[in-house]
Amino acid sequence: MTGLEDAWQIHLPSTEHSISFHGHANDEMLRITKDAFYVRGKPIPIDVQEAETVYEAFRAWLTWANMQRR
Repeated sequence: MTGLEDAWQIHLPSTEHSISFHGHANDEMLRITKDAFYVRGKPIPIDVQEAETVYEAFRAWLTWANMQRR
């Protein structure tokens, strides 16, 4: 164990379906929703299909990563 395992907190919110990464001061750095990407709170122009594909891939990876910890 490297000690980094305790640094990861994986949350999949049930009210707003999104994946968020936050910095040290709890600033949102990246948010992925089914219809958009946000970098530091600003939307990045992409189409809905691309956003949904990336959202589902991140969700699957986060689920897998969480299951591997136990």
